[in-house]
Amino acid sequence: MAESTVFVSRNDGRTVPVAGRVKKGMKTTNGSSSLNISINHTKGVGAMKRSTQTMIKAVSMLLVMGVLMSTGCQQKPDASHKLKPLIDKYVEVWNGGDLKELDAFIDTHFVRHVNLQPDVEGVDGLRKVITGFRAAYPDPK
Repeated sequence: MAESTVFVSRNDGRTVPVAGRVKKGMKTTNGSSSLNISINHTKGVGAMKRSTQTMIKAVSMLLVMGVLMSTGCQQKPDASHKLKPLIDKYVEVWNGGDLKELDAFIDTHFVRHVNLQPDVEGVDGLRKVITGFRAAYPDPK
């Protein structure tokens, strides 16, 4: 809480500081209404310290927000332009039946998972699946 200095204006025009606590609406000891009571609030060291701490917190928050805005809000790179040629090649193999091309872009540890079907492992397993599909549907276009 801020410290307060209380001044009393006397009838003779002098203003003197008063020690002790003064409450709003307090009457003078002699009951005179000609005394003027004014309160001069002065901020002490504690208030200055709190003000400085608040300023440091605000500046720190702005710095954190600035860093987040400059680094965290960047758009992630779009990988579709790298994947599209691979997917197009995969679809070409299924449609055209040229199974030799699978070695160029399918890993040797490839595993194909499809619901309600057994897993297919490796390039040779994928070749068998594509061959079976092409035998059932010779012209998938």
